[in-house]
Parts: sequence; structure tokens; C-alpha cells
Amino acid sequence: MKFQTKAKKSVSLLLSLLMIISVFTALPFTAGAVNTDVNSTSETSGDFEYKVLDDGTAEITGYNGEATELEIPNELDGYTVTNIGQYAFFCTSLVSVTIPEHAVSIGDWGFGGCSSLTNITIPDSVVSIGSGAFGDCTNLKSITIPDNVESLGGGTTFENCTSLKSVIIGNGVKSIWGNTFDNCTKLENVTIGKSVTSISTSAFEDCTSLTNITIPDNVVSLGGGMTFENCTSLKSVIIGNGVKIIDWHTFDNCTKLENVTIGKSVTSISTGAFEDCTSLTNITIPRSVTRIAQKALGYYYDKNNNEHKVNNFTITGYRGTEAEKYAKANGFKFINIDETAIILKKSSAAVYVKGTAQIKATVKNGKGKTTYTSSNKKIAKINSSGKITGVKKGTATITVTNNGVSEKFKVTVKNPELNKSKLNLKKGKTFKLKITGKVGKQKFTSSKKSVAAVNKKGIITAKKKGNATITIKTNGIKLKCKVTVK
Repeated sequence: MKFQTKAKKSVSLLLSLLMIISVFTALPFTAGAVNTDVNSTSETSGDFEYKVLDDGTAEITGYNGEATELEIPNELDGYTVTNIGQYAFFCTSLVSVTIPEHAVSIGDWGFGGCSSLTNITIPDSVVSIGSGAFGDCTNLKSITIPDNVESLGGGTTFENCTSLKSVIIGNGVKSIWGNTFDNCTKLENVTIGKSVTSISTSAFEDCTSLTNITIPDNVVSLGGGMTFENCTSLKSVIIGNGVKIIDWHTFDNCTKLENVTIGKSVTSISTGAFEDCTSLTNITIPRSVTRIAQKALGYYYDKNNNEHKVNNFTITGYRGTEAEKYAKANGFKFINIDETAIILKKSSAAVYVKGTAQIKATVKNGKGKTTYTSSNKKIAKINSSGKITGVKKGTATITVTNNGVSEKFKVTVKNPELNKSKLNLKKGKTFKLKITGKVGKQKFTSSKKSVAAVNKKGIITAKKKGNATITIKTNGIKLKCKVTVK
């Protein structure tokens, strides 16, 4: 049974909450809290509040200014600034911020809610960025995380950064925690560093502008579920050779996903991993996969929560493997990876007379040239590259062949259609005829211009009481609309 989105979100939020609680519980042991206070009182220097740490450096605890462009000083009252504390810059006026060159830690929610912030410069000295550090920075456009950063919080670090388009994760970060980039709806480009070994629950959930993602070989855990759920623009995914498990609902509702490359170390594909991926019609499963959970592939649910199979869903794999077993158990087409196979994106199409359509055929292990033939050239013609042209109304079958293997494609050819074939108009009124499926120029004529006139754009004008027939010549055929003027 499908998990509803609302329920999934609740689970995700609960997991995030638990991670946040764990962060607070473990706070005395975190990198940002190793330098404990000399005293608990805050000092003030200009617009900054700070406290002195055991090692004689300063942690900024608050900011009372109204600057839009801020360069945080390297020192406050002679103390070197090394830490940005929790909630230190909860400030809506900041547009640009430069972190001091000796800072090593940006605390949890350090810039939470800085909704005007568009630019932040993080120096190479920083090794730790806390949970929610830049959460809800809704105008932040891009971020580069330096190679020295090892810890990217406990999650939600850039959550709801709805203007964030580009992210470069440096080569020091080891984990991308849950909800780190959740709801970054404009995020288009992500570079994952060479030290990342795990990407957790909902890390990129609801990143609706992300079109492709490459998960490098160093990532071994794609865990917790829902990692790329609702990435509705995602078209291409490459899963590197380190990942072992594609967890539950990892790519759920990636409705435009077409191409998936699964690494050679993947052993398990969990329930709903590719659920609601309605554009994913074929996938190649490596030998390493020994478990494919129920409804992991090839299923989607409509708005009424009715279960359906993806049309023409095809699995390519090796004989005797889990891939073949899953295909047969679920009634999907299975193709032996060593044999010639033709995979059609669709099995049918409708075109109008003189209109065209392109057959999208993928040939695996083919030999020689792929040929296309029409069962009735008087209905539909086909060229050597699979382009169909409608000739006249009717149906025809296109056969695609390579190395003795064939697949069939049904074509339905229709005449262009008018938005009205009968029309009642009052004297002086007008109506515009619209044609669906027109190709090239159209010519409009009236049988009685004194009753109903028509111009070259198809606009009819009622002149006087009576009847007239408007004739339209398009695509080599005639269409008629009978007009009664009252």
C-alpha cells in the first residue's frame, strides 16, 4: 500500500526532530562546543555580542546591527573570532556576509531566517557547519563548501533555501544528513565531494528543479529513504559503484526520470524506491542485485490512490537473476542483456494528416541497421530514422526491426478538427474558428458572404439572418462549419 505524501513528510519531520534533539543532547561533545566558556556572561563590542572561550578566542553570540553587507571582524576586543554561535545572526536585513578567516565553526541555526541573504563567503578555516545554519535563507543563490569542512551538521543545514541554484560540496564533508537541502526548489546543479560516504533521509527531497544527479563511487550509503523524493524535474540518475542499497522511496515521484544507471555494488532495491516514476519505462539491473522488494519498480498511483503498472515497463538483466524473477512475478517484459532487443518509449501514437511523430526506439546489442516499415503507406509513411508522417485518416502498424528482432508501433491518423461544426450567431456578433492538427496554411471561404463573412484568420462575422457554410481547406482536405444567423 502506498505511503501518502503527508505521512511520509511526518516521518521525515520526526526523523529531523530526533536528529535535532540528539544534537542538543550531545552538544557538549560537538566540535563547536569543545572550547567551553570562561564565564557565561556575554560581552559587547559594537554591534556584536560575544563570549570568551577557554582557549582565549571569541564566539559571536548575537548581532544587533542593521548592515546589509557585513564583513565579520577577525577580532573583537583583541579576541580572535573562531566560532559563530547558535542563532547568532537571526537577521532579515543581511544581503552579503563574509566569515572571518580564523573561524572554525558555524553553529546550529547561526543564520537561520536571514531571508535577504544572497551571498556568503566561507573561509577555508571552517571545519564545522551546524544543523539549520542557513535554513530558510530564501534568497541565497549559491554556496561553495570548502574542502576543510568535515561536518555538515545533523541535517536541515540549507533547508528551504528556495532560491539556491548551485551547490558545491567540498572534498572534506563525509555525510550529507537528513533534510540538508530539503525544499530547495530552484536547485539545479549539485557537485558531491570525494569524501562523502553517506546521503541520508530526504537530503534532497522536493528539489523540484534538479534535472540530473551523479552519486560518486565514494558514496556507500543512500539510506534512510526519500532521499530524492518529489524531485519532479529529475531526468537522469547515475548511482556510483559504492552504493549497496537503494532505500525505500529514494526516488519516489520523480515523474520525469527517464535514465537510471545502477552501480555494480547495489545488492538491494527497497520498496517504492522508484515508485511513481511514470517516465521510467526501462531499467537495466546488474548481476549484483539479489533483492528487489515488492513494488520497488514499475508502479505508480493515481490521485485516487489506485495502483497501476507503468506502461511498457521493461527490465533488462541477466538470465536467472533477481531482475528476471521480479519481471516475471510482476508481468513486466524482461530482456536478456546479451541478446538483441528493441525497447520502444511508447507503443502507439496519434498524428494528424500531414502531421509527424517520431518513434523513440532503443536498440540493445543490435547488429547492422535498424529498419522501419509501414503496414499501409497510404495511411502513414515512415522514413529511415523512424519519423512518421500522416497521409490520410486511418490506422497503420509500424514495424521496427534489427537483427531479426521486431517490435510493433500502432499509428492512428486523424483529420484536423474544428472547434465548431455548427454555429448559431446573432447579427453583428463574431466567432473565431480554431483548427486542431493544422499543418501549413489554411484558406477560409463562405458560401454566402452577405449572411456570414469570414476573414483569413478564421473570424466569422454575422451579417444578416440566414444560413451559410464556411469551408476551410487545410492539410489537403476540406472542413465545414454550418452557420445560422438569427
